[in-house]
Amino acid sequence: MNSKLPIKNIKFIKPLFLYLNIFLIAPWYDFNKLSFRNLNISKLYGSVLILVKFTWLFSLTMNENIQRKMFQNTPTFKVLYTFWILNQVVRPVMAILKSTFWDINKWTTLITNFELIDTKLQIVDQQKSIFQNFYFRLGMKHVVVAIWFAFQLYAFSLFLGMPILETFWFGGDYYREFLMVVFINTLIKCFKERYEYLNAKLLKQCKNFTDRDFRQVQEIYRLLGENVDDFSHIFGYQIICVLFRFGLEIISCLNYSYVTLSSVNKDVLYGILAANLCSMIFVTCNVLMVILPIDEATQEAKKFMDLCYKLQEQFPHESKELDALSKLTVCCKNFQREFTAAGFFNINKRILFALGGNVATYYIITIQLNESQYQKCQYPSEF
Repeated sequence: MNSKLPIKNIKFIKPLFLYLNIFLIAPWYDFNKLSFRNLNISKLYGSVLILVKFTWLFSLTMNENIQRKMFQNTPTFKVLYTFWILNQVVRPVMAILKSTFWDINKWTTLITNFELIDTKLQIVDQQKSIFQNFYFRLGMKHVVVAIWFAFQLYAFSLFLGMPILETFWFGGDYYREFLMVVFINTLIKCFKERYEYLNAKLLKQCKNFTDRDFRQVQEIYRLLGENVDDFSHIFGYQIICVLFRFGLEIISCLNYSYVTLSSVNKDVLYGILAANLCSMIFVTCNVLMVILPIDEATQEAKKFMDLCYKLQEQFPHESKELDALSKLTVCCKNFQREFTAAGFFNINKRILFALGGNVATYYIITIQLNESQYQKCQYPSEF
């Protein structure tokens, strides 16, 4: 069964693909035929999902409770809410477009290359412990996220004065983001596992390699490099949205907690503070689930090149093995790739410090604007 396969075999992802097809986070791909299935129907379904999304956002903006809260709140809250609406449109719509209308060839190349790599590496073992099974761990994550969603919806209903069922769409949006991050995280781990396996194979068996083995290693490294480019092109904008959502959510939660400290009763205030804290934890976990595995996979790719240079020192000068390893090093250097956000910037751990600095800067700006607005209300102009 595909659900029992380890992450080292790309076919393990098939059940996850089938589930994500419901949300069109992943394309309708047939792993047996290595091609898309029912492409026209998936495009029609994607169009319906986009229409439903816009309909929900329109009804959200026209909701009387939300309009009243918007009118009562500060300009900074209104600006942040506008950016939140924008992100809620761009992120899911971009995912749907990337899974149905765009990047069809890149999806096919991405999965086909992974299957070709697995064939060459011959990784077919199954996991022995259920606790190591990907889908068992995914189920446990769902339990935790479900509890978090329930609390968030309860807090939203108290604050907005809406029935809890009317706030269900908020939870659906969070859940879709959670699934997208899980999907990105899973694919990144596929890269990391294969780079690690390739490095271990080169380190342990290099002295016994034939010319055919060197060519095979070179081909695998090239295919992984191509997949990195395809991955960056497919998920680059979604990753940008995740990073943007992180900064926006942190600033919004801190700003709203600051504004409402003295304007609501304690029971509601404690609920709002707890909900904001949970939201900040949620978006922080999402960012870490994307950034840290990408950085680890990139380091494994660089480690391969380091091994190529270091292993050359173990062979006699002008030996056949040294010549083959030197050629491998030169060729693979041209195929070394880094994950990017749609080509705008490289993704690594340094982004976390940049995000932290930007969040602190913009939060200070919101505090200053809030204080300025408060002073205008306290001391209105005489003219």
